[in-house]
Amino acid sequence: EDLINETPLAKFNYRVVHEQSIDERGIDVGLIYDKTTFEYLSHHVIRHHFPFDEDNKTRDILHVKGIVKSANDTLHVFVNHWPSRRGGLEVSEPYRMYVANRLKQVTDSILLKNHNANIIITGDFNDEPSNRSLLEGLGAKGSLSDLQDGDLYNYMYHLKENKGLGTYKYQTFWNMLDHFIVSESLIDNSGRLRADENAAQIYSPDWLYMDDDMNTGKRPFRTFGGAIYYQGYSDHFPIYLDLDITSNN
Repeated sequence: EDLINETPLAKFNYRVVHEQSIDERGIDVGLIYDKTTFEYLSHHVIRHHFPFDEDNKTRDILHVKGIVKSANDTLHVFVNHWPSRRGGLEVSEPYRMYVANRLKQVTDSILLKNHNANIIITGDFNDEPSNRSLLEGLGAKGSLSDLQDGDLYNYMYHLKENKGLGTYKYQTFWNMLDHFIVSESLIDNSGRLRADENAAQIYSPDWLYMDDDMNTGKRPFRTFGGAIYYQGYSDHFPIYLDLDITSNN
């Protein structure tokens, strides 16, 4: 709320969708939208209670439903921040698999009612495009040629597997932890909302890098590193998705 009300963004028409989560560190997810282009209809949260670890509290998934006004078409947006890799990839994977399966149930129910539903899934998933949580749990495919009606497509698979890009640097390795995943209907070019094969990209201009003192090369210009304040922005690069809008089918 401070971001859209107390900065130069105040001259625009942004609104916030947010719910307090049960995350043990107080981390939530939220969505900022422009009310002149997006008509908010409803939202709900998907809250996680792990049956195998009832004491673990993590972030909700935020599901926002609205209408893209210029297309007069409904859009579902899911904002995510999946459980971390704390304890190691193998130990922490069941948590992300559980969250992935729950999200899959919700998107499947939407697509069952309307197989042409427009769905965008985004956020920090703490997993790579080729990890089980995304490929098997959520069923986010990485190849356009494999897409069938009702499938989900992960744009970041190509950027990581074929171009070697990433949004987060761990030691000397670039990880692709942030994703844009869309329903097949946004790619098949039959609706008013469309996303082409290069619609999602990483935003990484020179000013978002800092020297990597612990390893080689550069890393994202982060705000904090331990107790050190670097005056930066984030330890992740932002990602963006361009949607094409047509006035008729």
